[in-house]
Amino acid sequence: MKFTYQSLPKNQKGAVLAISLIILLLMTIIGVSAMQGTTLQEKMAGNLRDYNLAFQAGEAALRDAERYLFNTASLPSFSDSCTNGFCTPSVPTNAPKWKMLNTSNVSYWYDTATIRTRSYGTSTGASNLPTVSRQPQTMLEELIIAPLDPSDPPIMRYRITSQGYGAAFTTDSGVVKPHARVMLQTIVQR
Repeated sequence: MKFTYQSLPKNQKGAVLAISLIILLLMTIIGVSAMQGTTLQEKMAGNLRDYNLAFQAGEAALRDAERYLFNTASLPSFSDSCTNGFCTPSVPTNAPKWKMLNTSNVSYWYDTATIRTRSYGTSTGASNLPTVSRQPQTMLEELIIAPLDPSDPPIMRYRITSQGYGAAFTTDSGVVKPHARVMLQTIVQR
C-alpha cells in the first residue's frame, strides 16, 4: 500500500475563523435584541393587566355606591367638607368637588386622616377585592336640579366618582401608592 501525502497551502490566513466569529457576533446581537423585545412586551402586558384591575375595581366601586344609594331609605346628610364621601354641590361657577379636591393633591384619595371618600363595601357589606393594592374609593355629590315647573319638586341626582387601583404598588413613608389608578364617574337619579 502506497500512501501519498498532500501538503497544505503555506499561506492560510484563518478566514474561516474570522467569518465564524462575525456570524457568532451577529447571532448574539439578534439574541440580545429579541430578549429586549420580549422583556418590553412582558412589561406592557403587566401594565395592561394592572390597568384592567384598576378599571374593574373602579367599576365595582361605582356599582357598590349605586347599590347604597338605591337601597338606603334615608341618606346621610351631605356636607360641604365631604364628610365620609358625601358632598354638597359646589357653586356652578366652581369646579366639581371631586376635581377641586383632587387637582392640588393626587394623594387626596389616599388620605386616611381626614376621611372625605367612602371605601368599597361601606354600609353595603361587599367583601374586599382580593387582587388590588388598595380598596377602591368613592365620593358622592348631591346635584339638585331645579324643575322647569316651579310647582314640581326639585330633581335629585347624584354624581358618583370612584377611583380604582391596580395590584402593583410602591410604599412611600408607609403610604401605599398604586401604580395604576383609574377614575370613573356616573350620574344617577334616585
